[in-house]
Amino acid sequence: MADVAGSLRSVSINGIPFAVSAEAGATVVLTGWENSRIAHSGGSMRKMIKRVRTVSGIVLILGGTDRASLTSLAESSADINLAFEDASGNSYMATGSIEFENWETEDNKCTLTMQAENEWTAVLAG
Repeated sequence: MADVAGSLRSVSINGIPFAVSAEAGATVVLTGWENSRIAHSGGSMRKMIKRVRTVSGIVLILGGTDRASLTSLAESSADINLAFEDASGNSYMATGSIEFENWETEDNKCTLTMQAENEWTAVLAG
């Protein structure tokens, strides 16, 4: 069965659930390596660069004390618990940090990126 495409269903940061904007899709980097090739006289050589596994472009609808909570979590030097659920019902969890990118006052939404310390642990929907 194919996965269902669409926006994230839910986002939880340090155990705090946040309302996800329905029309916003996120970009997920699940692999820990960037692959490229370097040309040389005998063909090419593979170059692998370690990268951070991220979920970027997350759009949340803020309410109540959400803005203060996100600011505090983004400025924390300690790793925090991160989790999200995709449109298919698959859940992903990691420890890491967030980048609280911006807050738009007109519609009370914010954009953020979640950055895993190591990898995202998947719990696939049955």
